[in-house]
Amino acid sequence: MLNSVLIIDREFIKSLTLKIDKDKAKFHLFPYHQHNFIYSLDVSNESLVYLTYNINSIIKAEYANHTEIFTASMAFWDINSPHWMGAWYINFTLIPTTPNYNSTKIILNDVFLVKMNLHYYSTSNSWDSQFLTIEQYLIFNSNFQTMLVFSPTSALAVQ
Repeated sequence: MLNSVLIIDREFIKSLTLKIDKDKAKFHLFPYHQHNFIYSLDVSNESLVYLTYNINSIIKAEYANHTEIFTASMAFWDINSPHWMGAWYINFTLIPTTPNYNSTKIILNDVFLVKMNLHYYSTSNSWDSQFLTIEQYLIFNSNFQTMLVFSPTSALAVQ
């Protein structure tokens, strides 16, 4: 399995759709052949979001009732050096910076939360399969300025 951070954009979705359409036009000798392609986009106006972060990573976001929106996974690259995997952001200057690696929790008021999910799965018989999962979370303030983009580590496998 290969872990990487990918971006969901219109061209990428179009390329997967074209790949499926080309494959449907082919003749398949074996009956076991399938494609699954699911893309979802959710936009909600949230009055209150709790954000936990430190100097270099977004760690967790929660709804007002403390239900998790997303959480980064933690990894240790060196002895005693925690890093949060899959966290990156844009315009993070709209959120106060932290002086060190200790986590800080703040409240974001009146924000727009965008959740994007893409799941692609393709199987040909029992020896050829591939899957791809991408998630992205964007938070905009009430003026539609990007406050942050969070992209967890994506799963990609080809067998």
